[in-house]
Amino acid sequence: MNIPRQIIATAVCCASLVLATLQQAMAVTRPDIEFAPRTYQCVKAYASPVIDGLNEDVAWKNAGWSEYFVDITGDEELEPYLPTRFKMLWDDRALYLYAEIAEPNIQGSLTDRDSVIYHDNDFELFIDPDADNHLYAELEVNALGTVWDLLLDRPYRDGGEGIDGWDIKGLELAVSLDGTVNDASDVDQGWSVELAIPWDALAELTGGASPPETGDRWKINFSRVQYHVTVDNGEYLRDQDGNGQPLDPENWVWSPQGVVAMHCPEMWGVVEFAGGIVVPGKPELNSEEYARQALMCMYYWQRDYHDEHGEYSGRKVERWYADYPLPDVDNFREWLVQDAIWASPSQFRFSMSNGERTLSVDETGRVSSFNGPLRPVEYEEIPEDELKAPELESEVGPPEATEAEEEAARSSTDGRETPPEGDGS
Repeated sequence: MNIPRQIIATAVCCASLVLATLQQAMAVTRPDIEFAPRTYQCVKAYASPVIDGLNEDVAWKNAGWSEYFVDITGDEELEPYLPTRFKMLWDDRALYLYAEIAEPNIQGSLTDRDSVIYHDNDFELFIDPDADNHLYAELEVNALGTVWDLLLDRPYRDGGEGIDGWDIKGLELAVSLDGTVNDASDVDQGWSVELAIPWDALAELTGGASPPETGDRWKINFSRVQYHVTVDNGEYLRDQDGNGQPLDPENWVWSPQGVVAMHCPEMWGVVEFAGGIVVPGKPELNSEEYARQALMCMYYWQRDYHDEHGEYSGRKVERWYADYPLPDVDNFREWLVQDAIWASPSQFRFSMSNGERTLSVDETGRVSSFNGPLRPVEYEEIPEDELKAPELESEVGPPEATEAEEEAARSSTDGRETPPEGDGS
């Protein structure tokens, strides 16, 4: 079909704009899916692509395609009926993305920067460079090239808020249409988006190198919101349910979330930054990535426990290994050389260490890390009747201490080298 291709380019300047709308904090929901995030090898480009919405630069020839998107839940029976995929590149200046979105009915209505773009069909990008589940970026774009970019201090489930006035400074973005926008008289082929994000715009998120170094890994995911429409008398009408309410849109993603919620960063995919040569095969998950997910299983267990008892548990928890979709223990067994838990009614911290590096999670879902082992202290069995936490009205937090003393106070380890055997009860 010879349909004219229109190019809509958006040069995004360094303006400070206020977010039009923020999502409300949502109740804590946990993913219910095997931990198996997708991975992608992001190759370093010898020459920067021209940001024109097209896939014609020589640089893109060296970039591999991602897998096609799946339903956000990971349910194989809900296979998307329209394909979506992407490519990524990087160099010393920026991170590059090209996404291909099949669409027979190209539509768009929002034209103001920082509108709630997912009210249109859209394409979305999420980036958490240091994989701590906090301080991550979100970008949404529709077929008109309208952008909503925001910074999250933490997920909405943990009381997070978007950072007002935050923009991706120096963002270059272009949309290409293979068809005609908002014209129901024809059948379109789809649209594509190409963008460049300067490393300077992401430096505050990385907690490390920016640009990244070869071999670095970032948590990244992509989403597509797709509404159900019917063509009626030359107009697009959104489909309704039996009560006359608009049907919920489809949510298609690169790496499945296991829940209809994008703001579970622990479930995002892993992008590894490679040199200029493509290495056959996909990057494999490492033991630290599995250990981080094990910590998140403890986080969800503690949140459930707090909902039931009004406080967090400081006891050695045996059954969380069986109650939650924990990764195969063999994938992170080395991190159980030391484990420790500290809790008050309103806070907790659980740590695991392989003797050289330590990972911790707290009640906000933040996963922190540092080099070195937990400071070992003797673990003393305490009678159960002495384990009762203080009453909520007399709540106290961690004692004032130096960083080293505070870590020691939080570290009660029994030196266990294998995971506890829970009975699943």
